[in-house]
Amino acid sequence: MIDAIRREKSLKEWPRQWKINLIERDNPTWADLYDGVFNWTPVPPQV
Repeated sequence: MIDAIRREKSLKEWPRQWKINLIERDNPTWADLYDGVFNWTPVPPQV
């Protein structure tokens, strides 16, 4: 979680167009990813 917060703060420093390009590179259709994140279930570690 700390890594995600750190990444988000670093992204805030970049220009808006750079962020849009980043989104369009990984999600060109601008699909709503909320359900995939909200319903995410962690996999228990393998022992």
